[in-house]
Amino acid sequence: RALTALGITRLGVVIGGSLGGFQALQWAHAHPDAVAHAVVVGSYDHLRAQGIAQNGAAREAIRLDPAFRDGWYDEPPVAGLKLARAIATLTYKSEQLFEHRFANRPDRKGGDPARRLDDGFDIDGYLSHQGDRFAARIDANSYRILTRAMDLFDLRGRERPAGATRLTFVGIQGDQLYPPGHVWACAARWAEAGWDAGYRHLHSDHGHDAFLAEPERLAALLRGGLGHGRVPSWPRSA
Repeated sequence: RALTALGITRLGVVIGGSLGGFQALQWAHAHPDAVAHAVVVGSYDHLRAQGIAQNGAAREAIRLDPAFRDGWYDEPPVAGLKLARAIATLTYKSEQLFEHRFANRPDRKGGDPARRLDDGFDIDGYLSHQGDRFAARIDANSYRILTRAMDLFDLRGRERPAGATRLTFVGIQGDQLYPPGHVWACAARWAEAGWDAGYRHLHSDHGHDAFLAEPERLAALLRGGLGHGRVPSWPRSA
């Protein structure tokens, strides 16, 4: 209705990463005549059990914060939000990047984890910093609802009838939340259902966060492949 009110009858490209990938695919599925091309980045047509478990643990971290007050809080449940973000961040970066950037080095801000149990490692400081940023900008109830929406999204078995929209699925090297092999399999499934579906592989050390951390690399990949609707054989080196 919003597009109609704006006088827009067709969208050239709808692109989204992670939860945005769900939205891009939903656009193509629900309005195939209004979307010329949907690009699904680091995502597929449902959330697998690991992702559902991660979301559940994050919601529980928020719920158990005494400041949450069953959702009727005056001040945000900062401790719960920080822990929820730490849980999620474990799959937002690749294992290789974590090891290269942090390894088992002590926190750069000081402390000696070999002498004091409460002193952290550098990776602990990173997770705490990400938690502080997250808690300052995200509402706890909104986050709980968004993660449950991700849990419930599932278009498997609903691929037919094939729409006019071209689909491009982008798998990301080292993505622990949406492993590229599963993204490729999703693209193949939609292609087998008759959709003009293709797969592209984004090489990055950042894992799932690559579309945010290296947007220029994603842009270069898409510029070179938006016109190709095919699912190649799964790369053995992926």
